[in-house]
Amino acid sequence: MRDMAEDHALVLTSLQQAGIEGLEDYGRFVNNTKYFAPSSFDEVAAYPVLLRLFPNLTDHKELGTIARYLGHFRVSDNAFTILHDAFVRFAPVDKSLGWVLGDSLAKRGKATDLNQILDVCLDRSYGEARQMVVYSIWRYKSDVRVQQTLERLVNDPDVSLQAASV
Repeated sequence: MRDMAEDHALVLTSLQQAGIEGLEDYGRFVNNTKYFAPSSFDEVAAYPVLLRLFPNLTDHKELGTIARYLGHFRVSDNAFTILHDAFVRFAPVDKSLGWVLGDSLAKRGKATDLNQILDVCLDRSYGEARQMVVYSIWRYKSDVRVQQTLERLVNDPDVSLQAASV
């Protein structure tokens, strides 16, 4: 198993070899450019590289960083399957990484993924990592299973706030 430095070096080397610009800003996420300089990292061009590397990484920090990029809407390819696989693997053992994976999973999910999304919502072994997934299911409210799921989750202490907020 590689350590944190090795995973990070592998990602940066792969991005550099692919000619991705703005590597100095890799892992720096900027939401408010009024007060902070925008990131120069070309996440759209980097997406295929990150998608390819993601399933083979083991460092939780590196996985969290890449999951944040894979969760962005402006990238057209759907990373749902690899995010779901990582969520199932890591959410039960690392709450923080699980939450990040769940957030990205929720953003990348589509109606065709609803069965898996609802399974994640209802599986208590994922604990609080399910919060953003539960919060996202309002998008599928025309499916009767969503209301049934939310009604069940209102009494689940890990996700009750998100279930009641939808």
